[in-house]
Amino acid sequence: MTTILNFQDLQELIPQLAEKLVGAQLQDVYAWDKGIVLGHYKTDLMYLVLDFSKARPFFYWFENNCPVRKIVKSKPLALFLNSNAANKRVVSIELMSELGRAFKIIWGTDEKVCELEVHLIPHQVNAIARTKEKKISWEIVRDLKKQKDNVFSQDLGALQIADLLELKDHFSKPIVASQKQSSAEDLEKTLAKKQRAIVQIENDLPKYDVELWQKKGDAMKSGSRDFIDAKKSLAWNINEAFSTAQKMKIKRAGALARIEKLKNEIANPASGPKAKVAETHAEKIMARSLTLTSGKIAYAGKKASENLKLLREASPWDVWIHLKDYPSSHIIVRTLRNQEIGPKDLQEVGEWALQFLPEKRKMVSGQKIIFTYTECRFVRPIKGDRLGRVTVDQSKEFSLRLP
Repeated sequence: MTTILNFQDLQELIPQLAEKLVGAQLQDVYAWDKGIVLGHYKTDLMYLVLDFSKARPFFYWFENNCPVRKIVKSKPLALFLNSNAANKRVVSIELMSELGRAFKIIWGTDEKVCELEVHLIPHQVNAIARTKEKKISWEIVRDLKKQKDNVFSQDLGALQIADLLELKDHFSKPIVASQKQSSAEDLEKTLAKKQRAIVQIENDLPKYDVELWQKKGDAMKSGSRDFIDAKKSLAWNINEAFSTAQKMKIKRAGALARIEKLKNEIANPASGPKAKVAETHAEKIMARSLTLTSGKIAYAGKKASENLKLLREASPWDVWIHLKDYPSSHIIVRTLRNQEIGPKDLQEVGEWALQFLPEKRKMVSGQKIIFTYTECRFVRPIKGDRLGRVTVDQSKEFSLRLP
């Protein structure tokens, strides 16, 4: 595959892209740090990666696996496409010659059409998604002048990448650099935020004047009538003064402990809570996977810890499947929001899951095997349980009969 930004080569690339994607179903949409990724399924999974870098925008595609990582916080354009184009099939992909380096993807037919207009013109980069009722864009929409054919014959700023290996090397380097830079910036911001928190807490310490309230209580016990509330009794005022002194003591101790903790985290950034979370997410899950006929991907853990990690990292609408009333691998089928899992999907997953049953479980021909399944939002791990057990609400069942 070749990824080029000049117009003449786009004239060759777009028909190739159309040949691969027309008729394919959009199954996955997510944002990355420079654009969006569109995952389609036809005969195989194919991910179209759109890079909206202002100076050198381009696009490329990968089959079966996409190395571009999803960012935590999605983009409005990705959310819009996920809501309006997901599960629809590509009807056409057309080069918009009058605009130059621009093309359009159309999903769906009749009243449910959704289209994405992509502008890959340096410093005029944009992507505009539309339905009949509404539209949204990556950048502010500006009018593009219609281009003449001869404008594109000299394209000195175009990105020329010879092959897929070089392309992977090209896009992986800036991503890694960007992630490192982003991590350094995030760390700097976090440390500055903690420093400000220390200053704020230290400024609040005078509020926790334990001695003041103790003196008030002692004075009233000695006959002072400097009550906290003149409408209340002497006994109430004395009790309130000493009670407030105790509360101030607890708050002051908590504030000092918080200051000490923040100072330790500033001195040792790697020991902070965010570092621990990042370390946890960095652990790889060596889960088994299966691509279903429908294009969905199922994952199965090899042990209890992997089962729990799969569940924790799943989306609420992903589907959880397990052998009913018997220890087995947890299986997670990745789905889109509001996307149903069909009988054929369940059958494929069930047959696959039977491969992981322990040898001591005897199985005979004709035996009925029952599975339970539900969306991951209805599955909760039992706190403190090391065996990977869960509680399940609103589950359904399906069964297979062994041949």
